[in-house]
Amino acid sequence: MRISWEGKVVKLKIEEAEYLYKRFMGFIEFFPHDIDRILRNNLSLGTWVVYPRGKSWDELRSVGLVPSSWAMVSVCNNGSIFKLRVGKAPLSCHIYSKSSRMMDRIFPCLRIPALSDVFHPFGFYFMYGVHGEGRRSDKLVPALCQFVHNMATECKDCKVIIMEVGVATQ
Repeated sequence: MRISWEGKVVKLKIEEAEYLYKRFMGFIEFFPHDIDRILRNNLSLGTWVVYPRGKSWDELRSVGLVPSSWAMVSVCNNGSIFKLRVGKAPLSCHIYSKSSRMMDRIFPCLRIPALSDVFHPFGFYFMYGVHGEGRRSDKLVPALCQFVHNMATECKDCKVIIMEVGVATQ
């Protein structure tokens, strides 16, 4: 899946991610006080931020300033500890799954959505800490989702991406 929006994706250092989470999400009722341990967990793949091209993220590293529009997400690969599978699915689901994958392989230019093989044990990515700021964040968050999707396609065990969502009000 191509990232069509003209944004720049950057992987954050753990300290930068921790700073941003505490600064912009620390007021949320269920914010984990041990966010540093969560971000340092072996299952964590990292935290990424996206911002409009032409802007700079260097100001965060030097003086703590962020661009006017940006979004971030952290990703965890839970496939090494959890294996899921869909059991007792009707035959029609199995047929659709196989045929959609076959059509996608034969005609990739049609971009037919293919249903992953979820009938055998598989792993998954967990997206958490999704946050966006600014006028363009409505385009930046989907760009991050596409970025994580592209990462997941490189992982042979990952068949599903699960996303934590919530509404934060200040």
